[in-house]
This record gives sequence, C-alpha cells and structure tokens, in this order.
Amino acid sequence: MKKEKNFFLKAYFMLVLVLLTMASPCLAQSDSISWKKDTLFVNTTSIGANYHGYNGSTPVVIAIHNERVLSVTPLPNRETRSYFNRLRRASLFNQWNGLSIDKALAKEVDAVSGATYSSEAVIGNVREGLTLAKEALGKQEKPLSSGIIALLCIAGVLVLCAAVFLIRKKIIKRG
Repeated sequence: MKKEKNFFLKAYFMLVLVLLTMASPCLAQSDSISWKKDTLFVNTTSIGANYHGYNGSTPVVIAIHNERVLSVTPLPNRETRSYFNRLRRASLFNQWNGLSIDKALAKEVDAVSGATYSSEAVIGNVREGLTLAKEALGKQEKPLSSGIIALLCIAGVLVLCAAVFLIRKKIIKRG
C-alpha cells in the first residue's frame, strides 16, 4: 500500500511538472500587442530587438485605429539624446501617421542625416511592428490579453491536477 501511495504521489508531481511546462508558453505570452477600446498598440521592445541604433535597440509603440497608423512613439533607449532628437526634429516618427498599414509598410522612409543608425533602427522597428499588426488584424478578432490567457492556462492546470488527485484517491480506496 505504501509503495502504491508513493508511486501515485510521484506520478502526480510529474504530471504537475509536465502540465506546468506545457502551460509555460501561455504564461510567457507576447506582450507586443495590446488593445485599448478600438485601438491596437504594438510595442516593438521584443519583436524589434534585432534593430540597433548606434547604442542599442530603439523600440517604439505604434498606435493603430481602423487599420490606420495613429502614431509612432519612441520608447526609452540608449541612443545619444542629441542624435535621437534629430529624428524628432525631422519628424521621422510622423512619417507613417494617417497611412493604412499596407501603405505604411510600402512607404520608403529616408534615414535622417547625422543619425543614420538610429533612423534605420527606428524604421526597422516600425516595419516589424506594422507586420505584426497586420497579422493581428487579419485574424479579425481582438486577441485576449496575456493576463487572461495566463489565468486560463493556470486554471486548466489546476483542473487537471485535481482530476489526477481524485483518480488517485479512488484507486487507493479500491486497493
């Protein structure tokens, strides 16, 4: 009886470990996309990490409403402030405003003279973000927030764990 109990206890913990491992992609859901009312926000911190200016990554947040770009806003970065301010003065972040996603993706945006690395990194981030936005909008539904998905995954794991526990208890009573 004790061997059987130890076996089920080990099996139970192994199942919990397997289920948590399976749920980890849900818990690590991308935080690149979020919705507020009818506006889609794309944060390129993760998806645009490969686009580097002179001193590192140059993430942006792209706001999209009715499949048109509302704004491109730079996020904190390590670029030299005076060079990055050249992008603002040259209105680089406004280049995509008012355009449909397809037109914004097709738009040829020139780098700002004197801040070429930063410009090219921002342009790459915007293109990456617009591509993700197009995919998200192509699904014709608002994705669930990552918090809700994580809660659903945890609830599923707990339900499965409870089921295994009850089955184990029933088998032990029979034995």
